Formats: sequence, structure tokens, C-alpha cells
Amino acid sequence: MKRLGFKIAILGADALLVGLAFYLAYLVRFDFDIWSEYRVQLLLLMPFIVLIRVTTLYYFSAYQIMWEYIGLSDLIRIGKAIAAG
Repeated sequence: MKRLGFKIAILGADALLVGLAFYLAYLVRFDFDIWSEYRVQLLLLMPFIVLIRVTTLYYFSAYQIMWEYIGLSDLIRIGKAIAAG
């Protein structure tokens, strides 16, 4: 049960980081001044972007990796997950 809580925490952290990255991408795109119509677009798209990214990471088994023993094949799998999302 303790391990499940850890996996959920990692999943939540990934979701938070994906959302933050998406928000920062909008800030950079609009020179740190997001117009109101694009702010609405950002808020509408954010849940879908986070859901798609976390789902692709889960699908490509990124959460089953033991980070102490990560190898090249694991890095390739993570790269495929990032490219697919």
C-alpha cells in the first residue's frame, strides 16, 4: 500500500510539472503577457494536455522503472513516451 501511495505521488508530481510547463510555454509564447482570450484557451486546454501526457507516460511504462537501475533501453522508452505526447 505504501508503494501505491508513492506511485500516486509521482503521478501527481508529473501532472503538476506538465501543467506548469504548459503554462510557462504560454508565458514565453506571449512575452509574459497572456491576453484574456488566450488565457481562456490555456485553461480549457490544460486538463487535456495533462491527461494526454500522463497517460502516454503510463502507457510507455515510465512509472514501472526502478530509477536506481535505469539503462539505455529505459531512456529510449521514456523518449518515445515524451515524443508521443
